[in-house]
Amino acid sequence: PSAHRFSGYSKEDKVIDPTRLETSYVAEVLWQLSWPICTTRQNVTPDGQAFILAFPIGLVQNYCYGPAPSATLSKFPKLSALLLRWFREANPDFKFTTIQLN
Repeated sequence: PSAHRFSGYSKEDKVIDPTRLETSYVAEVLWQLSWPICTTRQNVTPDGQAFILAFPIGLVQNYCYGPAPSATLSKFPKLSALLLRWFREANPDFKFTTIQLN
């Protein structure tokens, strides 16, 4: 994956087909994304590295307003739908509010 900082709706999201649930397709989509630089997850950032490539999709903690939808929900609506369907098909009884992608 390549790195960047998010700036609005992702054009990459337009080509994602949220109805394709094959694991190989989901992996291909994730590999081809331009992942955002994340400097806030120091607990998982390797020593000597300034950042990782990571982002959440779903409900996140906004320290001013409380629980809120992640910005990535509106930037990657098709990716969000694809991952939600993929996870639900794999394990329909597993409950979650957020997917953390690293």
